[in-house]
Amino acid sequence: MIPILVVAGGVAAAGAVAGQVARRRMAARYPAPGRMIDIGGYRLHLLCEGETMGGPTVVLEGGLGDPGISWAAVMPGVAQLTGVCVVDRAGSGWSDASPRPRSVEVIVDELRAALAAAQVPGPYVLVGQSFGGLVARLFALRHREEVAGLVLVDATPEDYIERAPESVRLTWERMNRLAGPMFALPRALSAAGVFALRPSLVPGLTGGDIPPEVGLDRYRALIALGGGLKAMTATMKLMDASRAQVREARMAAGERPLGDLPLVVLTAGEQADLPGGIPPEDQSANHELWRQLHRELAAESSAGRWEVVEGSGHMIHHARPDAVVAAIREVVETARGRG
Repeated sequence: MIPILVVAGGVAAAGAVAGQVARRRMAARYPAPGRMIDIGGYRLHLLCEGETMGGPTVVLEGGLGDPGISWAAVMPGVAQLTGVCVVDRAGSGWSDASPRPRSVEVIVDELRAALAAAQVPGPYVLVGQSFGGLVARLFALRHREEVAGLVLVDATPEDYIERAPESVRLTWERMNRLAGPMFALPRALSAAGVFALRPSLVPGLTGGDIPPEVGLDRYRALIALGGGLKAMTATMKLMDASRAQVREARMAAGERPLGDLPLVVLTAGEQADLPGGIPPEDQSANHELWRQLHRELAAESSAGRWEVVEGSGHMIHHARPDAVVAAIREVVETARGRG
């Protein structure tokens, strides 16, 4: 019995060593393409393209768990118009982990700190996809003087859960509650180097196909190296608090929270693929609710516009980057027209 345990222990140790060697090799193969910006004891990865001539600068905020390279199909088109930057949220992509809670107000503070430390010129056109929409809107609601416009890309409305059909609401509440256990195994496999040894085992966390500009291998590498799994879990646990922070800021801003801020709200044309067990009638009701909430988001500004992007699911910036670039161009040119 003892020899068998010794052999098993030796195999496990060898596997752990091989996993860490694979992680080091993978990290060397995919170095950070941008700058590491210190914001007080930890660093965020900032990648900028294009030149901000006459302003404004476009700042991209991705969905929950998505690294900044998720915007790779959008950035070149925007860079032809103005400067465009993306910051990996703390613990995601190439950014260091943060000692602070993963609520949306902390994420906004960290984003502002990184932009200031890197001397990225404002004002900003903020572009938020999914969870990134909460970040962009809270930034605009609390720091209106720094924002020239908004583009919301199938963004998450803060009141969605409360207004969703009961079966949908209970499903999302259960997923947020089980976020820790649900991602415990993937986090352990990442830390052990298993994903680095076998990248094909990396779970798909994007909700859609990875465009060639992003690169499936590079995307998997970031997850394999720890890209965002722990931070995503921590963010999910504080999702109710984050939604409340945006709701409070919106209500404090009055009847027209964003005034006349240039705003385009893009909505996926295809019905969302919800988790199993939700009746078809609730799925249809949820789809219509999502559109209604986006119409309401567009109405937060007197200069707001709502558009359904056909041929796209939730990841519009992957399936239809042309539509996202066009919306950004519209907002940038409107902001420039105002001087």
